[in-house]
Parts: sequence; structure tokens; C-alpha cells
Amino acid sequence: MKVAIVLRKEQRGISLADEHDSERIAAYCRELGPTYGFEFTVIPPVRRDTLADRDSDAVLFVGADEFTRAYVERAPADRPLFLWAKGYDLTIDAKWTPALARIDGFFNSSYLTGREEPWNERTTYVPTAFHDAWPGTWSDRANDLRNRLVDTARFDVLFSGSDRHVRTDCYRQRLLNLLASRGMKICVAAPRNVWNRPHEREAVAEPLHPSIFLIGNWGTARTFRRARCVLDLPWLDNYFAQHPPHHDPNRSIFALGWNVFRAGAYGASMLTFDCRANRDLGLDESSCQFYQSDFTDLPALADEIAAIVNRGDDGAAGRRASIGQLFHGRHTYRARWQLMCERMADRLSGNVPSAGRDVRH
Repeated sequence: MKVAIVLRKEQRGISLADEHDSERIAAYCRELGPTYGFEFTVIPPVRRDTLADRDSDAVLFVGADEFTRAYVERAPADRPLFLWAKGYDLTIDAKWTPALARIDGFFNSSYLTGREEPWNERTTYVPTAFHDAWPGTWSDRANDLRNRLVDTARFDVLFSGSDRHVRTDCYRQRLLNLLASRGMKICVAAPRNVWNRPHEREAVAEPLHPSIFLIGNWGTARTFRRARCVLDLPWLDNYFAQHPPHHDPNRSIFALGWNVFRAGAYGASMLTFDCRANRDLGLDESSCQFYQSDFTDLPALADEIAAIVNRGDDGAAGRRASIGQLFHGRHTYRARWQLMCERMADRLSGNVPSAGRDVRH
């Protein structure tokens, strides 16, 4: 069966946790296609307009945009269509309702409408992951050489992530500054332009505390492995008693970000938020440490993180080994693509599996 893989983005070499890496997608298609009787054709964004029904028997969209929605809505009713995307915003947008209802398989990376409350019976929770093996790029090698000048073991906390500039509350800057004011040595592994860009107009500027060291590059394997504590601030920022009814950069829940998968891939000593999305990855006290406070009370969260870090972690070596085994065993992009191939094969053969057979099983 011919299956077209239609990409919303064409990029490669960005990160070992990038689900849109076109080179790796093509490699998974070549490897897994024969197993499931699929003949995959990867179609980049510049060629999407040439997509014709006669060229394939089914379509899997990787990422969603207006092209995706328009194509799905005008496609013949008997044409099998599948979608893998961070789907929370789609599920709360009325204009996407007909398209999502039409799709034969919705691979949703967003936890709330992918796992906690699946959008429909054809929804499978398929979060992001990491590429194993990751060939690396010249940029990775250059970053690693520069990062070797900074021994992250001399800091109390390493944070490798962005400033979330779309938010108006600057919570990441505020939290890191609170930790610094409590005497913690903080290292941020990210490009300087990522942390120096302006936030939304409503935001009040919150520059980083002068004591916080900004490496200037994304963290590499050595950066993570040498760190005493890698702080993960997931996109699942808060506990919500009620799901947000519309997109709001300060409140909407997107999906688990890249950092937790990079930390897992590198076997880091990680401290992360104790939430269902993380627990459902298989994370527990044997593989990482958890904080309980959420982002509605940043001083309390800073106090809790500081107390955990200052207490030390006698079981760090065991946790590093455990988290590496967990992520290499269950959370690679090859495993994600294998799951999607299985679900597509089931749908196309008429053997529809029960809802919920996803990354936990």
C-alpha cells in the first residue's frame, strides 16, 4: 500500500528530540515500511500542492496547518487519512472539528486531549521522543567543543531550555532568579539570543540575575551528564481544574517538550514536575526526582527546588542509569513511528484496536 507522508516542516539536524527531522523520518519509513506492507513517499512542504489522490492509497500528515485542514475537508470520504500533531489547540478550535472528525487516526502529542480525555475513539497519544541513534551535526560538534569550556558539575542546577517568550508572565526568568537569590548556582544552556529576545508587549521585563551563567549554546550530552541536577520545566506548566477553552499562551497546555527527552536520552540527573504526563512516560522515583509545587506560587516552588537540591541525591547514579534505560527502551522516535505504523495497519485492515494502546504498552 502506498502511503504519502506529508510534512508541515522540512528541517534536519536541529535537535535529537525534533519530531520534524525530515532525514530521520525518511530513515524510519525506509526501515519500517516493508514490515507493514507500506511503500512510503515523503512529501516536503514545497511539494504539498502536487499531492494527488492517485499518487497514494493513504496519507499521514506530520504537523497540522491550514493546508492540512483544507485537504482533509475536501478529500473523498473513503480516502484513509491520518494526522500526527500537537493537537490541543486543534481540539478546542471549532473550525478544526470537521477535519478531526474525518481523520481515520489522530496521533495526538498533547496530553490532555491525547491521553487524559482522548478527543475521540480514533485518538492515540503519541508524544515527542528522541532519535536513537542521532548522527549529530557540525553544529552539535561545535557546541560540544564550546560547552567543554564550562563544567556544569560546578553548578547546583542546569536548565536547558528557552525563555518561553510567548508568555507574558516571564515565569522561567522569575523562577531562576528566585533560585539565584536563594544562593543557588544556576547555569542556563541555551543560545544568548533565545534569552535576550523580547516577550509579548504585555510582559514586564525580567532580566536574568547577574549570577546566572548563560552558556550561549544548547546543552550537549556532556552538558547533561556532568550536571548535578537538570531542572525540567515542562510545557505542562500548571495543574488545571478545568481545561482552558481557548488558546492562551499563559495557560494553554501544549505537550511535553524536548528537554525531558534530551535529559532521558543522555541519562541525566533530572528534577521535574510531578504530573501525570511525566508519570505516564514511566518516570518514577527510581529514575528522577520530583517537585510538587506548581507555577501558581513561584516562591514556594523555588523553596522546594532549593531544598531538594541542597539535600543532595545519594541515589543519583542509580537514577541516571534507570532513566537512560527507560528512555532508550521506550521513548525513541523509531518506537513512535512503529506504533503509528501498527495503528495505521490496523485501521487499513479493518482490525481496529481498543483505544488507549499507546506509548505505555
